Amino acid sequence: QMEYSATGTITNVQTKFAYISSEKGSVFCPLAASVDSSEICSDMTEKYTIGDIVHFKAIKQSNKNGCDLRAVHMSISSKSSLYKGRESGDSARNDIIAEITLVQETLAYGKNEDIGGIFIPGAVFLDGNIKRLNECIKPGDLVNLSITRQAEKNGCRWRAVTAEMIALPEQSRGTGVITSLTDTVAIVQSHQYGIVRCGILAWEGGSSGSGESLKDVVTLWKPVVFEIMEPWNGIVASRWSLSSTGLIGDYLSPFPPHSSNVDTVEKREISTQTATHIERMVIKCIPNSIKQELYNRIPLIERLMDEVDLL
Repeated sequence: QMEYSATGTITNVQTKFAYISSEKGSVFCPLAASVDSSEICSDMTEKYTIGDIVHFKAIKQSNKNGCDLRAVHMSISSKSSLYKGRESGDSARNDIIAEITLVQETLAYGKNEDIGGIFIPGAVFLDGNIKRLNECIKPGDLVNLSITRQAEKNGCRWRAVTAEMIALPEQSRGTGVITSLTDTVAIVQSHQYGIVRCGILAWEGGSSGSGESLKDVVTLWKPVVFEIMEPWNGIVASRWSLSSTGLIGDYLSPFPPHSSNVDTVEKREISTQTATHIERMVIKCIPNSIKQELYNRIPLIERLMDEVDLL
């Protein structure tokens, strides 16, 4: 059977096996392949650590745990310590916030604006229950890292030694009643958050046929349900709609479901009547020189402009 020879980096090491990242892909290495015939070793963690540079020979295997290759021999590189930065002095940094750019089953890559690319082995995550990284994290997620320097590989001069996911704030839901209403803004009194401003750009309740403003679709004292991103730092709803039951305090959401169960007609109505975040940005970017022309052609635009300024 054909053998492949290459150099790689250990991304995960356990008592009886290890994983190697290389230009050939991910490689599974059993204990037997990591020791010489004359050597006595029953625990790979006593001889190898994450980040070690190793030379290996491997053969094809049926894909298992994301590995198409299985090592038949592996040995540590004589330059491994230097590559890992152990002799470079400036070798470690803590509390580095990085954004995940690529994730695979056993490893990931992140990017920090100051130091660039970072290699993140799956085994360094503090949550020991993570089996497959690509089931737990995705590109765009943020992680807090402790890192060490390594020889540049795949654009990364740093390797994570510990990693912890950063939980982003979740939207908080509340209910209330409309106490004041204009064409573009509804003021809602909520027993959870006090006064909440609900704008037309965040409305997700449809158009009621041919409605062009909030006064066409809601009325005073109607119960509503809303979501706000940071309830204690702001009182502007990120999305809102009429309550599905009319009962204050009911948390059953009337928001259009984000699934394939919504029929095509309902989806079309929602998408044409609800402004997206992109639309908000577009309105904010309109130059003053053409605003008057927009006011003349589309009167509602003026009210939308005012609403954007409040959000």
